[in-house]
Amino acid sequence: YAHKRGKKVYVTINIYPQVDGVDLCFKEVNSAYSLGSDAVILTDLAVLEYTHRKYPDFEIHLSVQAGNSNAETIQFYQREFGIGCVILSRILTFEEIEEIGKKTDVDIEVFVFGSLCANYEGRCQLSSYITGVSNNTVGACSPLEFVQFVHDDNGKLSFKLNEIILNEYSQGEIGRAHV
Repeated sequence: YAHKRGKKVYVTINIYPQVDGVDLCFKEVNSAYSLGSDAVILTDLAVLEYTHRKYPDFEIHLSVQAGNSNAETIQFYQREFGIGCVILSRILTFEEIEEIGKKTDVDIEVFVFGSLCANYEGRCQLSSYITGVSNNTVGACSPLEFVQFVHDDNGKLSFKLNEIILNEYSQGEIGRAHV
């Protein structure tokens, strides 16, 4: 349907599978390839390695869940797994994104708007611990019911997860907050 209309199809398999989930991820990669998907968006090292080895012609995009925040890491994924595109971590500034772009020839994708990760992308143990909800098993990443943005009387903005302060910005920093 999509290809007939000149559109591309990307299949996202960007979780860190539990012990009993690795084979299911491999099966999903096989399905994505056999159905003619244009690319897969992956995170887990075993799934990346499997895909690159079994389908060397299949385009691989590195998910934001991998916490991509520097050119050297992106170059590693390109060298080892042949990634053609990387979705950068949402914690980066415009200047950092520009610097990464100068140091790599991998296509770069950036979220302009979306959920802001309460932690370092792809390392969700802290939010799972604080909220009691695991994104890998229930598909919820720091559900909004746990997220709070609080302004105090001095103009300070605090970012809280389930009443625990994860970050604070003074009044002068708010305009320079991360993308």
